[in-house]
Amino acid sequence: MLHVAVGNDFEKIKNVVDKHVAKLSRIVFSVDELAYDVIDGHISSSGLFNEPQAIVLKECLAEHTDFIIERAEAMSSSSNVFIIIEPKILKKERTKLEKHAKSYSEYKLVEAKGQDNSLFNLAELLGRKDKKNLWLEFRKAIDSGKQPEEVHGILWWQVKTLLLIQNSDTNPGLHPFVFNKNKKVADNFSAHELRDLSKNLVSIYHKARMGEVDMETGLEKFILQS
Repeated sequence: MLHVAVGNDFEKIKNVVDKHVAKLSRIVFSVDELAYDVIDGHISSSGLFNEPQAIVLKECLAEHTDFIIERAEAMSSSSNVFIIIEPKILKKERTKLEKHAKSYSEYKLVEAKGQDNSLFNLAELLGRKDKKNLWLEFRKAIDSGKQPEEVHGILWWQVKTLLLIQNSDTNPGLHPFVFNKNKKVADNFSAHELRDLSKNLVSIYHKARMGEVDMETGLEKFILQS
């Protein structure tokens, strides 16, 4: 069985995951932990002798797009319950996942009008590797009342966009304006640098959700070390 949950309302996503897999043991894979042979093993394992498990793939799609899309049908027919959690999914991938998912749900926080535009400067500064001004704009955003989760979301969106562009010879399904604007920006980073940024942001997200680190502190450290 396959469920897909998309968005930045982490509390609602957590609740829906709990609903789907309340009585099952869970195995969670982040982007740097996903191993193809292990996932294939969970897909093919039978519930006849083993209790079904919940296999959660958290923000793995950007770096493992082909694998996850190719396995979506098999996940849907598996005796285990697979849950894909992403902050955002492109239309092309969404169409393919919806075809096989038992549920596809979006959970977005209600945001004030114009709020997104005030944060996009952070994405641009990250893309330019302008650490000083990125930190200044980060402090300005936080001090003006923006939530650290919003900042994390926009930085993750930028890194994920650059990864998609680097991993594709053509437009990977992005809006033409976004693709053209970020095509040159992607050249500012090596593939290794983008993977590290992605892994660090995923780590901050998980540690913040588990209470191991404050999201604001984690993001500030990420910016100063990026």
